[in-house]
Amino acid sequence: MPNGSTLVIKSEEQAFELLEQLTAEGLDLQAQDIVFEGWPVITLHLRGEGFDSTITPPLMRAFLALQANIYRSYAIAKYNSPKASVLSNDEREGLEIAIRVEQGSSIFKIDLQQVLEKFSSELVGKMDPKMLLTMVLGVAVVWGGTSSYKHYLDHRVKIRQEEAKSEEQQALIEHLKFSSEQETQRMQIMADVFQNNARLQSIADIAEDARTELVKRSAVAQDVTIQGIHVTGEEAGELVKNARNKSEEVRLDGDYRILNVDSSNPEEFKVKVKSLDSGDVFIAKVQDNTLERRYLDALQEGEWRRQPVRLRINARQLKGDIKSALVIRAELAEIEEQ
Repeated sequence: MPNGSTLVIKSEEQAFELLEQLTAEGLDLQAQDIVFEGWPVITLHLRGEGFDSTITPPLMRAFLALQANIYRSYAIAKYNSPKASVLSNDEREGLEIAIRVEQGSSIFKIDLQQVLEKFSSELVGKMDPKMLLTMVLGVAVVWGGTSSYKHYLDHRVKIRQEEAKSEEQQALIEHLKFSSEQETQRMQIMADVFQNNARLQSIADIAEDARTELVKRSAVAQDVTIQGIHVTGEEAGELVKNARNKSEEVRLDGDYRILNVDSSNPEEFKVKVKSLDSGDVFIAKVQDNTLERRYLDALQEGEWRRQPVRLRINARQLKGDIKSALVIRAELAEIEEQ
């Protein structure tokens, strides 16, 4: 892999080859520009009554949800916040997707190349080169990779087979299988990447919600082909029944200021924290019986010494607002506040 030069990404295959290399120990990588050429593009082809080079209102809602979730993905990557409100107008403009409608039933193409290059340019300096490339390639794969769509649909088949109550529902989807052995291996590469990148895992959950919305809104068509994967409208509707919003759970690992410690409850105490990335302020619970003493000491010391603390936090959010948060690890951070 060349150092200090422009890296041109042309395919999903190339992206996975690089991700696999990045998970290897001792890879020497210097900062370089990342450019996408001809990939990734989300392609949706719908056939049926009412689909003749047109966008229906339900499908437009899916595209609007896609845009909103891209904003949220960027907010998590850059600011470690699920709130799209942290983005500036210039950032939003740079992340806008263009939907091209082509002749022949209704064919929609969404080019993600500009969005990904925005991610790359804005994250320079916020991450080391290896983490930056892993993040940008990971975002490309979870948002635009065919393997990610096939993995998602296979996962929905498994869930619906367990949920479906009638033989008719079972028969509709039991024959469906989308991923090849190679694509299953690619998803294992992503699982390995997620192990060390909580922000990318949260972005993958957001992308999954966008896929659910896109499949659900497309189900009114007679035939649906997304990223080259064909299902009937009836099959699409069955697959996304009861699909829950996965991105309600989010990891907010990062550096924080401890604004206040509340130890009035002997079973647990709470901390009021402020993110050094986003400026978000929220209350997080800390359970005495599950957190090691040294982590508790780090929280208290961080408050007393006014020193940043590096926290691992599991949270639940709704439309960007943190509804609950739990600290699962803490250590004093040797950093300078900006």
